[in-house]
Amino acid sequence: MFRSDTEADREGVKQALRDCIALGHDLTNIEDLVGIGRGVATAVAYSVAAVRTQWEAIQAGEHVASEERRRLGLGSSPAGDLVRLLETQGVRTGVVAMPDDISGLTIAHAHVGLFVVINSEHAPVRQRFSWCHEYAHVLLDRGAAGRISRTTERTDLVELRANAFAAAFLMPVEGVRQFGSHLG
Repeated sequence: MFRSDTEADREGVKQALRDCIALGHDLTNIEDLVGIGRGVATAVAYSVAAVRTQWEAIQAGEHVASEERRRLGLGSSPAGDLVRLLETQGVRTGVVAMPDDISGLTIAHAHVGLFVVINSEHAPVRQRFSWCHEYAHVLLDRGAAGRISRTTERTDLVELRANAFAAAFLMPVEGVRQFGSHLG
């Protein structure tokens, strides 16, 4: 999938992908050797109808974020350590330097596992959003071998849905209301 992506040929992207895939292979081999292989099906997956409009994409992302927060028992509390959360859900994580217009990527492959990688060059608050955005791809778009999340594709419906998921996962409506009421 990534070989057919013309943008993946840019300096830094191809090497970051190679590094991530190699790391995923190594982790899979180590886990298989010690008998703790997790495979691609470890994390939960959500099935949603294909979205046709921006509004449907936003609603679908927010709905799945709410369901996932409920499943994880987060309620309206802050999500906490997102790397730990993803890892406990069977998702490998990595932080790699990539071009500025790439916030992260998701890989779902039998020999690599579920793997979310974010851009180490971005500010911590943006990285936090990227963890959630890529987690949405793990939960909703696992049928694709992988996705590269670029700022130039913000209007793409799949990317819009992942952004809506990330926003709702990080700042659930009820949590924002509670925070606001505490402020007076």
